[in-house]
Amino acid sequence: MVDPLRLVSACVVSGDGGKSWKVGSPIDLGELGGYGDHAGALEPTIVELTDGRIWMIIRTRTGGFYQAFSRDHGISWNQPTRTPFLSPNAPGFLTRLERGRLAFVWNLIDEAEASIWKRGEQPTTNQRHRLAIALSEDDGRLWTLPVIAAQAKEVSYPFLLEVAPGQLMLSSGRLRK
Repeated sequence: MVDPLRLVSACVVSGDGGKSWKVGSPIDLGELGGYGDHAGALEPTIVELTDGRIWMIIRTRTGGFYQAFSRDHGISWNQPTRTPFLSPNAPGFLTRLERGRLAFVWNLIDEAEASIWKRGEQPTTNQRHRLAIALSEDDGRLWTLPVIAAQAKEVSYPFLLEVAPGQLMLSSGRLRK
């Protein structure tokens, strides 16, 4: 049973061009995700890997993202694990670029900032002041060093679009200078 005091993530999958839909199993971080407002596994981003698996990166309020993998197109998932991406309680965006590389955009924080979240403390700011992007040539095993793509008082909810090969457009749902 899923605990009602925290959020879970799931995929809704169609195998017939949208005529019918099936809800996949929920991803629940359990005790790791905490309880209450914006706790648990929320606002995921997904991409299909070259081996056919679906990779989900999940927003949490733990100081970093969690990840889960599906081998059956999002119907069932492995046990979520922590990613190396440190972040405040904010969503990221994962996409595959035209030449096959993966790109991930997220609110970058450092280890000191992340420790506040890991201890369960609420920071005085939401730490959404830097959007970073990293690229992977090997389906997410290794990543480039992150590059700050946008910086403001608050910048979050990223979306990345490749408008032409190698030409990226980054948008943000919130931007406060």
